Amino acid sequence: MNTRSVNSAAGVILAAMQQNRTPAGIALALESAGLLMSPEAAADLASVSSDAVQVAERAVGELKREHGISGGLQRLLDKAYDDLTGANLSLYEEELETARLRLALRSAQRGRREARARVAALLAERHATNEALADVTVAQRAADRLTRLLTPTQALREPEPGVAP
Repeated sequence: MNTRSVNSAAGVILAAMQQNRTPAGIALALESAGLLMSPEAAADLASVSSDAVQVAERAVGELKREHGISGGLQRLLDKAYDDLTGANLSLYEEELETARLRLALRSAQRGRREARARVAALLAERHATNEALADVTVAQRAADRLTRLLTPTQALREPEPGVAP
């Protein structure tokens, strides 16, 4: 029973009794206050209440089912978030590796340029050395030729040992 309804009915009955109303007058006062129900109205109210309870139970069941679906969706969303976080981390690591490789490539290219410049300098030095050697060889050959040409005449100019000049 609803305490508020009982107190309201008691207040209506008390007011009707203070006005010296008969039991029929009291019933009429309760009806006027909307606190009296016919057996049909009470049955309708009970039926509506029963229907409301069934609707509420179905709604609770539906909410539980939706909560289960929502929980499953939340787990899928969490997994997708974790997968995206992992993919993002992998992408970041790949970007770092790409930057490291680009730096290594630039360093290797610089080293290659320096090595080529050193090879060119060594080739130029070798060329200069070869030219100098060629000049020395030509001079040596000329000196050898002169020596061969002058040796017989030089021998004639020198006194023999033991012979006085």
